[in-house]
Amino acid sequence: LEPSALNYLTIPRGSWFKVQNGKFEGDYGLGLMHSDAYDSNPQLQAMPCGEGMCALEWIYFASESGQYNGKSLRAWREASGQVLARLSPASADLVIPIPASGLPAGQGFARASNLPIQRAIEKKVHGRSFIQSNQADREGAVRSKFHFHRETIKNKRVVLVDDSLVRGTTLHHICQQVKGLGAKEVHVRIASPQVVEACTKGIALPTREELVCSWRSVDEVQAFLGVDSLAFLPEAFLKDRAEVACRSCFVRKSETQG
Repeated sequence: LEPSALNYLTIPRGSWFKVQNGKFEGDYGLGLMHSDAYDSNPQLQAMPCGEGMCALEWIYFASESGQYNGKSLRAWREASGQVLARLSPASADLVIPIPASGLPAGQGFARASNLPIQRAIEKKVHGRSFIQSNQADREGAVRSKFHFHRETIKNKRVVLVDDSLVRGTTLHHICQQVKGLGAKEVHVRIASPQVVEACTKGIALPTREELVCSWRSVDEVQAFLGVDSLAFLPEAFLKDRAEVACRSCFVRKSETQG
């Protein structure tokens, strides 16, 4: 469809309107669906929902240029990085965000830590490797995905900041590359809690057995990554935030059932 031929358009990402010079009228409420069969009131309540959205939308999936209920997703992610820096500081020379979705949290972490930030890892190929259909495809995608700046990394104590950790395929590769390029120390900070349960509500998360944090302790994940330290944003950060409606992938079923 040509955008100029449309009067109204309902899409999942409001940032599209900025590209097409459209006028953004507002957000649909959670649990609502649109039907052209009801001209007087096209919004129908499909299911009851709270006043918030999936935690992973805030953390990762939604475009950082977007807003929800007047809240900037980029500012939210930067604030997550700042909280992470205060709760889990690292003695380091510089902060390196994992591109591209780890950049806002990395900037917040660097600002709160009073450390320089360097984009020493660049993304050559865009796409989300963790939703590839099999492990071989995921590993192949990761190997071709990044470019590393050796001179920025060599002989430095670095903090790698990412938004989330799912299977660990990408981060394991990055940590090994950074160490191989001569980093003196490698510290990892994740601006979300451990993903410990698969999603049953539509997000393309793997089975529980594939989640690197589901059956490993933090110390065991640190050993798997081969880094000097590892810390996550506490789950309590999400628990009390009204804009987060669902955080079930961060909460073990035994905790919710007990």
